[in-house]
Amino acid sequence: MSRKLQESIYTLVEADQSSHRSNLMDPVRLNKVLWYADVAAYLRWGRSITGAEYIRKPLGPVPSGGPRAIKELERERILMKGKANETGFWHRRLDLVGEMQVKALTGEEQDLLRETFGKVMQIGSSQEVSERTHGDSWEKAEDGQVIPLHSVFAERLDTVTVADLEWGRRVVREAA
Repeated sequence: MSRKLQESIYTLVEADQSSHRSNLMDPVRLNKVLWYADVAAYLRWGRSITGAEYIRKPLGPVPSGGPRAIKELERERILMKGKANETGFWHRRLDLVGEMQVKALTGEEQDLLRETFGKVMQIGSSQEVSERTHGDSWEKAEDGQVIPLHSVFAERLDTVTVADLEWGRRVVREAA
């Protein structure tokens, strides 16, 4: 299990508890923020923040070591699972009960995690957040399969136009 994954979880739960939204970080949202942050890091830097592989689950991508990392943070008395009432519905949430020294994450990585947290928490309910992670990469995988981060490049492709084809042919002719 990656120390960076544990520190990422800590950073996100800490961001949640210091936000005005007041403790809405549940395991589903956590998994989605981690996914989006790792995808953003991969697109920017060619590597993820956490080093985790993401597994296709019914509610979207889940970092393979995520549940174990949460259990370890609970064992170390840094994190605790709880419940919160969100608009009349009880849901699971994660609370910090201790402190952790964040050493494995760079300042840039922490900033990207917090930035991603802010964007994802504006989406709405955990279900809405989850549904947005059901892109082509998730659709093409079967439950339990790894979703490679590089597969998100295929989701960013647009329709190939005649102008694109002409450009490609020109580049090939000039290179020959």
